[in-house]
Amino acid sequence: MRNSFQRVIATQNLFQGKQSLTIFLLSAIFALSACGDDDSSSPKGTGLPAEVADKAELETYECSMDVIGEKVYVADLELNYECDGEKWFKSYDRTKPSSTKSSGSKDTDGSSDSKAADKDGSSSSDATTSSSSAKSSSSRPTEILEPEITVNETCTEVGACDAMVKTDISTWHFVRKDDFGDDAEYTYTVDGKDLIVTIKSADGSTDSKTYSMYNMESEAGVEMAFNAAKSTCKNGGGNDNKVKSCVKDTVKALPECNASREGFIGKKDSSYVICRSGSWIKASVLEYDTYGLECFDDGRVVTGNVVDSNIYVCEKGAFRVASEKEVEFYNDTYGLTCVDGRIVTGAVNPTNKYMCESGRFRTATEWEKDTEGLDCIEGEIAKGEKETYVCESGKFRIANSMEKHLNKACSAKNEGMAVIDSNPAGYYSQITYYTHFCNEGTWRCIMFWEWDVPKEVRFNKEIDYGVMTDNRDNKVYKTVKIGSQVWMAENLNYYDRATMPLDEMSSCFNDEDENCDVGGRLYNWTAAVDSVTLAKNIDFRECETSAILCNLPSKIQGACPNGWHLPDTLEWVTLFNAVGGISTAGKVLKSLTGWGDKTANGYSGLNGTDVYGFSVLPTGYVEQWGGSKGLYWKYEYESTQVLFWSTTQYGNGVTAFTVGFHRNSDAVLIDNHVKMQVRLPVRCIKDSE
Repeated sequence: MRNSFQRVIATQNLFQGKQSLTIFLLSAIFALSACGDDDSSSPKGTGLPAEVADKAELETYECSMDVIGEKVYVADLELNYECDGEKWFKSYDRTKPSSTKSSGSKDTDGSSDSKAADKDGSSSSDATTSSSSAKSSSSRPTEILEPEITVNETCTEVGACDAMVKTDISTWHFVRKDDFGDDAEYTYTVDGKDLIVTIKSADGSTDSKTYSMYNMESEAGVEMAFNAAKSTCKNGGGNDNKVKSCVKDTVKALPECNASREGFIGKKDSSYVICRSGSWIKASVLEYDTYGLECFDDGRVVTGNVVDSNIYVCEKGAFRVASEKEVEFYNDTYGLTCVDGRIVTGAVNPTNKYMCESGRFRTATEWEKDTEGLDCIEGEIAKGEKETYVCESGKFRIANSMEKHLNKACSAKNEGMAVIDSNPAGYYSQITYYTHFCNEGTWRCIMFWEWDVPKEVRFNKEIDYGVMTDNRDNKVYKTVKIGSQVWMAENLNYYDRATMPLDEMSSCFNDEDENCDVGGRLYNWTAAVDSVTLAKNIDFRECETSAILCNLPSKIQGACPNGWHLPDTLEWVTLFNAVGGISTAGKVLKSLTGWGDKTANGYSGLNGTDVYGFSVLPTGYVEQWGGSKGLYWKYEYESTQVLFWSTTQYGNGVTAFTVGFHRNSDAVLIDNHVKMQVRLPVRCIKDSE
């Protein structure tokens, strides 16, 4: 149509008369409606959906001036797209719109109401990676501000005649008064070279006339026709009808830099600016590239927020540019899965090894490199090319010298375990014995006596012990059968003020209760043989202080549990004969450990073989001494000897028979000169069935 219109020839006289009334009013109405205010910015108001499935669906909706500034969420990209009046672009607002909020809404500070996660140096976001995702700041947006789009609209009103454009015949449309003062609508069209004028009268009738005198295919003809049409419009008062035209101007600018946006980073054209003291000024690379990344952990490495190849390190609450070595470290560990206690090979340099510790990588130590590929079995020893290691709490550590010597780890799993040292260098090596037990991460030699070594460690592991429970206090004791006799394999530890009226005549070694748990309780002879029944009929104190014998029954329960009794001398001798005689009984009845003695030459003393499980320990005893300050009790001889009571009294009435085991002797000594006031341990023997 416009190509034909350029060939128009106009005539000025054509449009004078009743038929030249214009019908421009309709086009003016259309123009006015196009310029009307539209306060709806929601998808509903514009016909846009709040969300589309993909970019292809988005492109089916026109991005025009009518929907400028509107946003639509693209589901498969998880992004908002915004209209700038011509095309759709990615919006910095990444919030998925809800059913109650417009897709184009913003917070009052000009920022999007969503906060994207920071980029960091971790290989993934789960708990096994080298670092966790950065936490967004709650006081400012994590994304760099993009300029806001503002649409300015300018509207003007002119008369219908003046609104006509010579080169656009569609504007030759006006309403003027006819000869009778009624409104007539004029519409102009072109058919080839001819100009056609259609007049619609007030009564609704129309009349079209063709004017061939104008050659509408020529510029001169168009000029003449335009002047004639404009004259017709003005002569009929057509300019009294106003035509409104509006122009929209799109402006992009950052929001105002005020106190609430202090420190915000924005993008202006191709540059980055920062809000400082009320003005947007140029930002440094460090400022805009780390913007939105939170420095909450010293040593944390992150990539740039703008330039991915830039690497920064968190130090004392602020980011700094990473050194060349740190950049190399980051690139070499990027993408590797971090599992605590596991070593990995560098992603770039395979000669580099890294250890994952507390969720982040560090350069592996030489011994950590040596353990790569070794199975970490809790409590077990593992050997690398350079060192020997212990697996403890899921991680390797270097084994200590004793662990290497014994080839056994002393870890929490092995706490209290005893092991045989098959090569006891520097020790008495003619006997195989349990030499060490695991105590709080250290193998302790138990050849020598120490009270803090549990008695259970010193039992013979090859013996199938019986058990007996003392129903008076529910203490459990190991028992062993030797020949026809059944003995307690450990010393009695019984004390009850209510059932032992002579309780003041017993004690624990060094008066420390925990020593009773190891070596049993020490009793003077009276306390050992006494019971509630005997105490009613016998004055035991008189027996201790006079040269008379107490009149005792043949079998005395004394301090022993029900069903058990104290041995007399004959029962002790029966035991010694059953194990080969009194001259060697000490060797076979003493415990495997605890009897040794450290000397300048390394070791002396004779630990037992404990082949019967009797497990005699060198628990010593206590006797009364006199001095300048009077009588006192002296605890002595632990680690060197032990004496046990017999119920057999000696003829003078102030001493009783004992059996003694000594460090430097394989024999047992039966003695009759020990005073009854001395406190000794007790072994009980089971009553005959």
